Amino acid sequence: MLEEGKEYTAPLWLGEFGEDQNSDYWKAIIRYLEENPRIGWGYWAYNGMKWPGEQETFGIVNADMKTIRDDWKLADL
Repeated sequence: MLEEGKEYTAPLWLGEFGEDQNSDYWKAIIRYLEENPRIGWGYWAYNGMKWPGEQETFGIVNADMKTIRDDWKLADL
């Protein structure tokens, strides 16, 4: 529960919630973040490659580092 001013209150940072498809999980986490704007978050995978020749399916861009991989993801973020 996110309550300010309690002895157990601490900063919350959500940094890894990536999904490689427009799934129910993705929709739920995006909705939760929209409903709780005080939560800080960052999307961890901009890059399009993990290793040479291996695609990063969670990435914002393709391996060329400029073409958007999934329009839906960029629009949600």
